[in-house]
Amino acid sequence: PRLVSTLTTLYMRRGDSGKALALARRQLEATPQRADAHNLVGVLLGATGDLDGARAFYRKALELDARMEAARFNLVRLDVAQGRFDDARKALATILEKDRNHEAALYELGLLELRAGRLAESLMALEKASAAHPGSLRIALALTDAQLAGGDPSKAVAVVRDALLRHPGNIDVVMAQARALLAAGDGKAAAGSLRDATRLAEFNTERLAGIARLQLAAGFLDEAAYSAHKALTGKPDDLMALALAAEIALAQKRPDLAKGFIDSLFALQPKSAEAFRLSAELALAAGDAAAAEARLAEAFDAAPSTALLVRRASIWVANGKPARAVDAAQAWLSQYPDDRDALNLLAGLFVQSEDWASARDIYLRLDEHGMGSGSELNNLANVLSRLNDASGALAVARRALALAPANPLVADTLGWLLVETGAYDEGLRHLRDARLRAPSNSEIRYHLAVALAKLGNRQEALAELRAALGDDEIFSELERARALLKELEG
Repeated sequence: PRLVSTLTTLYMRRGDSGKALALARRQLEATPQRADAHNLVGVLLGATGDLDGARAFYRKALELDARMEAARFNLVRLDVAQGRFDDARKALATILEKDRNHEAALYELGLLELRAGRLAESLMALEKASAAHPGSLRIALALTDAQLAGGDPSKAVAVVRDALLRHPGNIDVVMAQARALLAAGDGKAAAGSLRDATRLAEFNTERLAGIARLQLAAGFLDEAAYSAHKALTGKPDDLMALALAAEIALAQKRPDLAKGFIDSLFALQPKSAEAFRLSAELALAAGDAAAAEARLAEAFDAAPSTALLVRRASIWVANGKPARAVDAAQAWLSQYPDDRDALNLLAGLFVQSEDWASARDIYLRLDEHGMGSGSELNNLANVLSRLNDASGALAVARRALALAPANPLVADTLGWLLVETGAYDEGLRHLRDARLRAPSNSEIRYHLAVALAKLGNRQEALAELRAALGDDEIFSELERARALLKELEG
């Protein structure tokens, strides 16, 4: 069985899922009463997208051996992937009833709650797991991700610093450190961590591509180009690395170089959705919006995805065709009604068109299906406020802050709603917290100035307003801020 498992892993890494599955099925025919043989077939079916088939084999494995944790956790992960969060929670609760510090169960619970958008519950599970298993690498990495999702990069930096002491030279930890430092605003230190990661990755194409992607997102374009070049040195025909190299060249405003990478992609895979997408970005860079729309349509036809839907929608909106974006999002959701990103896209389109009632219905749908994160509930609170539902907006804003206590935008929403309803002291407390977490956000500073002015603190209100209006800042309440400044100065 171990040899078969090793061989199937090698086949999967080579992209030959057919051989891997055929080998696993032959082993199952020879040993039909072995739970691990059923579990292996389930894993391979899941990897190839047959989730219902995978579920049947995991269940059979557990029928043969109820103590088989591998199959039980595979079933939990499958439930999470399919949005069956309550089923996954029940399975993990059963394990934790017997062992409240079970490392794998706490880890999976933390990931589950993070996926479900319940950040407070995710942090609770992962912090408990970290305290019980301080040397666990996967728990440290998951806790880092949860803290970053909650907008608390300083805690994430501390966790990853401790993990580096326990696991020096581990590339996963170094990458996590880079993400945490970027979130904390320490670009110089993050750049150093990414250089370390590039060295540790040697010529592993997949690792180097991940590093280059993070460098690109951070704006370290020359270093991203080097990492992508190194990735292609090890594997010149790697589709992922070629696409990334094209993306970086576009960001560097080197269209000829980008076109060369895109041409290589088409040569290797003539119907590549990624090549069509990058061709669209190349056309946009040249100012040809019509060609960009056409290339994105080809990309979507080749491999439809939510990411391509979102990109097409952004171009339609930019070109004054928001109705096309709404129609496309609704058509997608008719096929995939629980697609969280598509639901958020449609809600955002309704917000842009000031169709507050329709936006509310989408955000409520996310909330009712257990997909409402702190950010999404924050959006719902703002929409309810627009609909003059002050009490509903306040209740939702409090829930949003409980889910994302370190997010300054969420704290600002609650603080501003409290100020608007006359609860100045409580509102001021939340607005001060938001301002400390995001001192460069002019809208937050304006909201804080209003609260201070309402409470008679004129000088501090003036200081906040002048900071908000410095450097010709543009924000949605700019004219109100100018009017308040004039009033207080007068």
